[in-house]
Amino acid sequence: MHIESLIKAALRDALSSILTSEIEIPIELEFTSDLKHGDYTSNIAMKVMRIVAEANKSHVNAPNFTWHRFNSSNPRDLAEYLKEHVDKKIEGMELERVSKHLDLIRKIKREEIYAKVESQNNFPKAAGLASSASAFAALSLAATKALDLHLENKELSILARQGSGSASRSLFGGFV
Repeated sequence: MHIESLIKAALRDALSSILTSEIEIPIELEFTSDLKHGDYTSNIAMKVMRIVAEANKSHVNAPNFTWHRFNSSNPRDLAEYLKEHVDKKIEGMELERVSKHLDLIRKIKREEIYAKVESQNNFPKAAGLASSASAFAALSLAATKALDLHLENKELSILARQGSGSASRSLFGGFV
């Protein structure tokens, strides 16, 4: 599933957790102009607050917020709630993917050795710049070195591609 689809699904999930009535709001995502603000942006919080305010003014089937989970009429508060929800969902999926890849490497070594993995990547996600490929190439190389696995380049390439199909292009450097 593409990252944009995952984000939209997480936003729908977050909205359904605080809205007691079903309202269909189109969710639009755009790339941010400044990556220090994240990879994507959306005005969904403004849309939701506008719909709720208009419905409350007209007293027509107004969507209600579940107050025990969200109790603000400020769009910024809603935006922050949605961001936290999306971040948790995406982070969980990314961690699961990394864990499965490390499980595969442990299986090759036939040892139950665990480590704390910290990683940073300054490439935007889903922008066609192979951010997950470079991450899984680095993870594969670091984990096999840490476990003292001596894999041939072809084996390392096959292993890295289990995490991301393009990871082998990030393993050996040079023009590929």
